[in-house]
Amino acid sequence: GKQKSRRCEQMFKNEYQGGSHVEVFSAQGRDPVSKWRLLGSVKKEYCRDIKGYVYVLEGGSSTTTTRMQFPKNEKASLGLLQPLLVFQIMIPEEARLAIELLILDGAGSRRRVQFSTSLKEVSATPLNARVPLVVTAGGQWLNLCLDLQSLTGKLFHRQVYKSLEGISIGGNCKIRRIFTLKPSPTPSEQKFVEIPRGLVISTDSVLVHTQIIDQTSCESLASSRHHQQQHSTAGGLRPGKHAPSHVAFGTKIDIPAHILRHSLTPSSLSSESLSDKSVSTVGDGISFREGVASGRGLVPRPPLHPPVDPQTMKIQKNR
Repeated sequence: GKQKSRRCEQMFKNEYQGGSHVEVFSAQGRDPVSKWRLLGSVKKEYCRDIKGYVYVLEGGSSTTTTRMQFPKNEKASLGLLQPLLVFQIMIPEEARLAIELLILDGAGSRRRVQFSTSLKEVSATPLNARVPLVVTAGGQWLNLCLDLQSLTGKLFHRQVYKSLEGISIGGNCKIRRIFTLKPSPTPSEQKFVEIPRGLVISTDSVLVHTQIIDQTSCESLASSRHHQQQHSTAGGLRPGKHAPSHVAFGTKIDIPAHILRHSLTPSSLSSESLSDKSVSTVGDGISFREGVASGRGLVPRPPLHPPVDPQTMKIQKNR
């Protein structure tokens, strides 16, 4: 009996995890949430955009009343070893969402990390961390990739990631699939996230984004917020009724003039440009690559500096 209990406590420990990926959740099948704990308004429905079933969470203004938790039994754990965790998810614009992860580090300590659209800045204690979830593609399907190895080292003073033990998702979103990926063999500055062919959202009518959250993006969030505060008090673009703004860190903030001049936003792209297979954009301190899902599914690590918009250069020249 004890031996059986141990196997239940480590749900993926005895499964092969040396391949390209490990599937954690899929909305397809007869009862995909049998091992999940569901709370509030969680339902399964067919999504025409991606031609498949998804689970819909409708939590309104709360991220705690509607939730999916895995595993169902809090005494059990997952034992997922691969350090890249991917959510194929659609988060409505300005919706509230919180993702909470339970991570086991190399020293055997369990550490909890919460990513939330309501948070404004990164904070951490020895066993808990809170990270703003700045969604770069609100209202559109997204491969949201969390680099758990990089984040564990950044948030918990160079601790080593060992395994993922629990997942909780609360608030408002649609979820198609959750899976882990093995780390890329390429250098970190040229890192690629390769979505396996069988997991790619394959439809020509939907633009699928991929966003990576790791140590670099956390540092960018902190740097961007500090820069925003400096410019709002030191003669930059002051907050005002007519100042351009965007949603970041869970609140509406004004865009500094230097960012406005050198950034591309999805809204500035023409419908013609969106029909291309890939479009590079920058927003909210996290660079990302957008593209219509293909069989390859390759998404390169974004550049450190944003590209200059040729159209903006042309307007400035004409002036």
